[in-house]
Amino acid sequence: MVLGATIFFYRQFAEEKTAALHAQAVAEQHAAAEAAARRQAEQHLAKVEAEARRRAEEEVTQKNAAVEAARQQAAEEARRREIETNRLLNGRGSLVIATEPAGATIDIGNLAPRVSPATVSDLRLGHYTVKISLTGYDPANLDVEIKDNEATAPGPIRLVRQTGSLTLATEPAGENYEVRPAASRFFAAASDLRQGKTPATLADLPTGEYTVIFSREGWPNHTENVVIEHNRAAQISSKFSGGSVTITSTPAGASVTRHGLKLGVTPLTLEDVQPGEASYTLEAQAYIPVDVTGRVEPEKTLRLDATLISVDRIAGTSDLDERPVPIKTVEPIITHYQEKTEGTAIISLMIDRDGTPKDLKVEQASNAQFGRRCLEAAARWRFSPGKIKGIPVKTRVSLPFNFAPP
Repeated sequence: MVLGATIFFYRQFAEEKTAALHAQAVAEQHAAAEAAARRQAEQHLAKVEAEARRRAEEEVTQKNAAVEAARQQAAEEARRREIETNRLLNGRGSLVIATEPAGATIDIGNLAPRVSPATVSDLRLGHYTVKISLTGYDPANLDVEIKDNEATAPGPIRLVRQTGSLTLATEPAGENYEVRPAASRFFAAASDLRQGKTPATLADLPTGEYTVIFSREGWPNHTENVVIEHNRAAQISSKFSGGSVTITSTPAGASVTRHGLKLGVTPLTLEDVQPGEASYTLEAQAYIPVDVTGRVEPEKTLRLDATLISVDRIAGTSDLDERPVPIKTVEPIITHYQEKTEGTAIISLMIDRDGTPKDLKVEQASNAQFGRRCLEAAARWRFSPGKIKGIPVKTRVSLPFNFAPP
């Protein structure tokens, strides 16, 4: 039993010892693994720290390089700016501006205005705004760049003409009109004239002052002035207002003519007669033509009346346009006794339309015998008859005779 107990205890001790050794080995293995892990961690940490230091050093190096590059770039930029500034300050160029049409005002910055075409020399380099203006045209702005030792010429600047509209009307409608620039009073180019019949609207008329002439056949022209403004509508109208003429005569039925054109017989009323002086001729068979004249006023009636004179009526010398003229004269036959004394006589006679004396009588005589001698002589006279309107008429005249002895 003792031996068995000894063996039991010995085996138990051996197992405990083996277990203790195994536990110790395991603990040592764990300690070794932990040490290895610590070494590995320490190595990894050292590697990470080294990589971090490397990256930090690289970043510092890169930053320093970037700073240096930026410094160098800034220095280069400053040098370029200095060069450009010196070039702009010291360089010069010129500008040539032409416009269609010419004569426009050219404004360049603070420089004095010029009139196109213009050449502006000794301009500093750079960009400029050119303002162009001309009465009657839309203003224009132009951006130009002046370069060193160069002449900048953007080419002809075509200005846009400003326009307005004009409406034309007449009463009655359908009359002629002509629109011309007011400055071209006596002569205008065909391209500047606008012509036609009313009513009419000219929608694209260049701005400015114009003269408008309305015309109607047989009437005096009506002239109006108008100013056309940009994008504005102007209106001009004219009225050809006539008057009326009523013509009567005694006797009635006389033919009425004007400028050789027969208009009718009296009593006669003419409508829509052109205002102004009007003259008409009244004619009737066996009557002397009569002219009647008056002034026709718009929308008023002119009344003309005439009394025609019969060609058989004996006219006084004050009625004549042409007085009788002797074309044949005969001296009275004087007796021997009468040759020794003075004699005077006045013979009254009517000169007929053919120039022959009719109805002779002694109005006054120094003695009856001398009066008869003068009457006989006057009967043999011949005349160019008196005339009214070129028509021969009977005329009563008195012929004086005077005789003085030698």
